Amino acid sequence: VSALNKRGYIFELFGYRVQWEQGLSAAVLVLLAVSTVAFFKRTDTGPAILAVSQERVAASTVGISVDRISLVTWGIAGFVGSIAGVLLAPILSPVGPGFVTGTALFTGFTAAVLGGVTSLQGVFAGGLIIGVLEKITNPDNLSAFGVPNIPGIDQVAVFVALLVVLLIKPSGIFGKEV
Repeated sequence: VSALNKRGYIFELFGYRVQWEQGLSAAVLVLLAVSTVAFFKRTDTGPAILAVSQERVAASTVGISVDRISLVTWGIAGFVGSIAGVLLAPILSPVGPGFVTGTALFTGFTAAVLGGVTSLQGVFAGGLIIGVLEKITNPDNLSAFGVPNIPGIDQVAVFVALLVVLLIKPSGIFGKEV
């Protein structure tokens, strides 16, 4: 612990100092991703969720309880949302009113819409696109190119990307028309 306090970070990776909050967040996210894949491949509820999401009537016809699957899905969403809140709290502190409903919710919603809400791969790609866009348009990074420091320019860039995608392809980049 004393080595951590002296250095202020856990380890250095490619010149980037990884803080303990970031390391813990990465470990929890990897564990969550592995358990999600295992849930969908190894349980009966995982394929049932996929069936209900694709065709409710057909799923009900083959004996899947649509109401129960809906409850389970919302429960999982609440669980994952609470984990996200716990992981974001040390990084985006101080925690106060509008903590999650501010930038984090806007960014997550934008990533889902950008990639396409009907496509899991699209939502993932949308998150990556938004992350790269925010990193590129960060005021600290832009100042290296002589661009004046404009607070919130990264959020404006995300909003503009959302508008452009909605104007060109309203279902998202990888989304399907419903």
